[in-house]
Amino acid sequence: MSHDTLAVSGPVALACIALGAAWAAPGCLSGVTPEEHGAVEPPPAEDGGAQEAGARGCRDLDATASGVSRPRFGSEGDAWLGWAHVVQEWPMSFIRIPRAWELAESLVTPEDIYLNRRRFMQRIGLATAGGAAVLAGCDQEEAGQEAPTSQPSQGAGGPPTDDQLPPASDADAGAVAPPTEPEPGTLPDDILALYPAAPNAAFLDGGRPVTDAQFANRFNNFYEFTTNKSRVWELAGTLTTHPWEIEVSGLCGKPGTYDTDELVRGLVLEERIYRFRCVEAWSMVVPWTGAPLKQLLDKFEPSTDARYVRFLTFNRPDEAEGQRTQAHYPWPYFEGLRMDEAMNDLAMAVTGIYGKPMPNQHGPPIRLITPWKYGFKSIKSIAKIEFTATQPPTFWNTLSAREYDFLANVDPAVPHPRWSQATERDIGNNGERIETFPYNGYAEQVASLYG
Repeated sequence: MSHDTLAVSGPVALACIALGAAWAAPGCLSGVTPEEHGAVEPPPAEDGGAQEAGARGCRDLDATASGVSRPRFGSEGDAWLGWAHVVQEWPMSFIRIPRAWELAESLVTPEDIYLNRRRFMQRIGLATAGGAAVLAGCDQEEAGQEAPTSQPSQGAGGPPTDDQLPPASDADAGAVAPPTEPEPGTLPDDILALYPAAPNAAFLDGGRPVTDAQFANRFNNFYEFTTNKSRVWELAGTLTTHPWEIEVSGLCGKPGTYDTDELVRGLVLEERIYRFRCVEAWSMVVPWTGAPLKQLLDKFEPSTDARYVRFLTFNRPDEAEGQRTQAHYPWPYFEGLRMDEAMNDLAMAVTGIYGKPMPNQHGPPIRLITPWKYGFKSIKSIAKIEFTATQPPTFWNTLSAREYDFLANVDPAVPHPRWSQATERDIGNNGERIETFPYNGYAEQVASLYG
């Protein structure tokens, strides 16, 4: 474009901009280039087609500014003025003044890239630890305890595919069998003598066969170590779980730091068979050993002002590879319950599984189990307990509230944003897909809490 075309005096330019709004009926040329308007090739003058080309139905306006007449389009008998003449006669007609928020078409992310999150992150240069932190709420597949995950819960990636299911046997796994209890010498003899505990007659039936221990011990979520479920049992062995202390604080009569051996000695342990439902749409039936959570919490004398209880796990990146390599997550893992939920008889403080003290992949020495909720609520390896008057933040809800709400009750009618919750894969039965029930089948015991 020539210098003459752009060299418009200040007053004239201002007048042109002001008049542009008055001239710009839909489809008019004000502020639009010929190419954008689609009038690259004007019709010959003898066609009488001036109204169809260039002007696109603009009205015959005779506005003037500083003595310069605006070209007249659209009147019968008007001859085609030609684009060059228009620019020369009224240069501001084709000067494109972009709005501050406008971006070039060339900057638009291609649709296929946008729909593929991993390629999208790579494309925009966020496929790094720092970048992943920015999008932590977008891609939970890289994430801590079931979510999510855990144990069966503390981490969250999505429903497992067939090739992610645990092998039918340890021989099929082609590796050493995972541990089924703590290393010898880890726990005192009097603690070991508490196992197996007497079964609770009210919880002898999980509604389907108990999942074989080889599956539960090998298929775990515990993002503190890895997002690879089949490797948790290997990497979790680095965690020192004895001795172990739990710090208690907040609205209670007996805050302090408690040795877990002493706490366990003060509990009446029992075995309960519970269904375990992960938010990732898989499930197990597991025999847990422990005591009602109420029995543990009552030791600390929570005050009447305490409406919630918050739990935190460990933060040991030197022992937990996942905490070291996934530093973008807000470790340590943290969860919470309403006090009425914590005091419900179904909620358990768990110390063992399959009749033995828990091995590391299950979150010893004490973990939580709330069978009517998705597994990520059942925090592992509890290191802190705090009684609060207000609802505490929780790990996965903080990262992605749209995907993981605070209550996290099992509800087949409410899909996860990325998958259905109407069914689940039974890990102990070749991944067979079965129906999911409200509150994981425990509605009779807990539905009244949510009135």
